[in-house]
This record gives sequence, C-alpha cells and structure tokens, in this order.
Amino acid sequence: TDSSVYTDDAGRVTGYSSAIHEADYEDVLRYDIFQPRAPRFPCCFYFLSCPYWSYNINDWKTHCRSHLHWNLPPSKVQCPYCDALGSQRFTNGAEAWEARMHHIADHHIRGARVEQARPDFGLFNYLWQVRVISNAQLHELRQNHILLNPP
Repeated sequence: TDSSVYTDDAGRVTGYSSAIHEADYEDVLRYDIFQPRAPRFPCCFYFLSCPYWSYNINDWKTHCRSHLHWNLPPSKVQCPYCDALGSQRFTNGAEAWEARMHHIADHHIRGARVEQARPDFGLFNYLWQVRVISNAQLHELRQNHILLNPP
C-alpha cells in the first residue's frame, strides 16, 4: 500500500527518485512505496576506485568510455554479471563496447549492483595493453580485483 511522512520531513526521505507525491487534507505527504525508482548506473570501471554514478544512461556511457583515454574499445568484451556476451562476435571494438554497455545497463535496470560483479580479467589486461594502468596496477587488479589508489 502506501506509507506517509509529514510534508516538512519529505526532503529527508531518500531513495525515491520518482515517488508519487500527494498532500492530503491533513497536510501529509504520501509516497507509493511500490513505485519503481529510476535505475542508478555505477561506473563500469568501479574496480579502478571510480566513485561515479548517474541516473542518466547517456552520461553514464560517456563517462565509462572516458576511462579508455581515447583508445579504441576492446573488440572482445564480457559481462561482469553473466556469461551472455562471451560467445558473441563483433566486427569492431565500438560495436562490442556498445553491446556491452547496453547489456550491462539492462542488468542495472533490473537492480544489479557492483558488489555482485565478477572481475573482468580481459578488461584488466586491455587497460594494461593500452597503458591506462601500470604493471603494478594490473598485478593489484589480478590479486584483489580492485585498485585502492586510482590511476
């Protein structure tokens, strides 16, 4: 059903980006707790200790692409949440990256969190090959799956 808070307290309620607001005769603001929230898209390079996230899918995709430092995206990609992309063949890195981003966005729309992601060793190696990360950082990613100090 619904829950309510006083209107004065409404600004302190978090987690409802698209809540239904109704002020009734008692000056109470009501929230539909079953109203879906907008998906939150965390940076695909969370393992580089990047804290970025966005509710806007296009901003998110642009930000994630910036981590490649103007290098072409890898032509072989995988999903950190499932095995769906591993067997697909792409004609180039741009096509592969776009498919990866759309696929990962679908996971986030369905509620996936980075805590559930598996390490993407192929992406780690790619970042090292194009010199986005150092030898020491690659070693740390292989060991810990996350960098404590971003590049």
